[in-house]
Amino acid sequence: MSRQNRPNKEKTFSEPIFLEMSNYSSPVVSEVQGKQWISYGSDNNYFSYLLDRYRGSPTNNAIINGMADAIIGEGITVKGKQTDVMAYTKLKSLFRDDELRKWAFDLKCYGFYVQVIIRSEDLSTIAAIDYTPVQNWRSGKANEDGEVLQMFYSDDWTRITKAQYKPVAYSVYNTNIKVAESVLVVKPYRSGSFYYPSVDYQGALQYAHIEEEVANYHLNNIMNGLAPGMLINFNNGDPGQEQRNLIEQRIKAKWGGSSNAGKFILSFNDNKDVAATIEAVQIPELDKQYQFISEEATKKIMVGHRVTSPLFFGIRDSSGLGSNADEIKNAWLLYERTVLRPYRILMLSNIDFVLSQIGINLDIDFVSLTPIEFKKEPTKQEQLCNHKTGAELLIDLGEEIDLDKWELIDEGEVDYELELASMGTAKPNAKSDQDRKIDDINYKVRYEYGGSETPQREFCQKMMAAKKLYRKEDIMAMESQAVNPGWGVNGADTYSIWLYKGGGDCHHKWIRKTFVSKTGIDVNSPNAPTISTNKAQKEGYRIDNPTEVSMMPKDMPKHGFVNKYK
Repeated sequence: MSRQNRPNKEKTFSEPIFLEMSNYSSPVVSEVQGKQWISYGSDNNYFSYLLDRYRGSPTNNAIINGMADAIIGEGITVKGKQTDVMAYTKLKSLFRDDELRKWAFDLKCYGFYVQVIIRSEDLSTIAAIDYTPVQNWRSGKANEDGEVLQMFYSDDWTRITKAQYKPVAYSVYNTNIKVAESVLVVKPYRSGSFYYPSVDYQGALQYAHIEEEVANYHLNNIMNGLAPGMLINFNNGDPGQEQRNLIEQRIKAKWGGSSNAGKFILSFNDNKDVAATIEAVQIPELDKQYQFISEEATKKIMVGHRVTSPLFFGIRDSSGLGSNADEIKNAWLLYERTVLRPYRILMLSNIDFVLSQIGINLDIDFVSLTPIEFKKEPTKQEQLCNHKTGAELLIDLGEEIDLDKWELIDEGEVDYELELASMGTAKPNAKSDQDRKIDDINYKVRYEYGGSETPQREFCQKMMAAKKLYRKEDIMAMESQAVNPGWGVNGADTYSIWLYKGGGDCHHKWIRKTFVSKTGIDVNSPNAPTISTNKAQKEGYRIDNPTEVSMMPKDMPKHGFVNKYK
């Protein structure tokens, strides 16, 4: 526009202010000019960015905390029977549960963790392992062979110009070099990362930041009175900057804050004719947009962490994921094997390596911390046990012999050597391993609970009143059920009913009864087949049981109190 076309009176326009959100960028890993360490992030403080996303995003926070706990579970254990007490004690002293959880947290939140290996005074062995926050470490530069030989430590990398925060170099642990303190860096492989592995939820960081900023926006909106609701015009001229600030402060003190709905806008004018004009900028369905952004951020954060069910971390969503036990079980098994297990393998490999340096070899694992108790489908006997208590469990497995089909040919105490009969599932009226067929004649052996006719204990009273017969397998199967609680070792609810009947000082025993099948046989005939003990043993029909089976506990050593055998 030429000068002559300009208006005679100059007008002053306020320039619009554009607010820009920070652009997200991946962490920059670079060498520092004149320094021996590798910078992490454009300001050498990318760990703080990760920590801010952990602190500011509720979803990200819940998942990282939950997963760190799930990795360690109920703690480290040694599989199988532990016989080397010294080795186990050393394991627990080097890798304490509280420090294991800290390492697991760093591994999940920051992508790796660091251990300080401390040797004994003579440097002969590893004496201790200390935890230090991973964010306080920076990697040294790799040598020509691609090896990092040093790590640098500072309590505050933003203040390293001060003497107390000057980075201190530590040697990376080397099996051939023994120093008082060295550093062991434990990190997974990440494509494209050498010095600092990226976190496994790298792709979800933007959404964690969004969730944080949405929360901050709503908080600030509420703290400042939600939305502009008042225009205050002063039409007596501009009092000057200092006076304007004073007026604004006084009005804020009286009318501002979350307890007063609506912000106010101050306008200082020479007169009403030049008063400020305010035009509201309305965004349609703004509430729905924020709801969508919030829900989308939550979903994407869970995707980034590979969460199979948000219920594991106390998160409810509308994705359609079920909450019944079977769905949770399947989701947990998938999560444990595909997400948690790789982390556990990495940490277990680290522990195995350290233990190998001091000559210890243990089969270790973490005890899984499941969200609910997963139980296998109960067997028929277990279903029976769910509805029965005490002696009723065993009584229901007993049978009553049909004397029209079977003849009792022998009855006596059980006083033979230990028998190696197999134990199967308890099945009343089924064939026992002690049943035999000799010369085409069927024989079967059952046991009856016998002894004092005036029992004092409830278990013995019910067993004597039932007058049923039992297979040996059925009786022995009751060792795993609380048939007569309180008489086991140290007051346990389970023990061998087969050997100890009603418990210590009991006046009862098992009586063996042998039956022969009447089918096709006139047992009253003089020519009816019989089986002698000698013939039975020649045919392999020998019934061997522990001597305690035929004894009343009161006649046993220590009166049958199982605690006194231990």
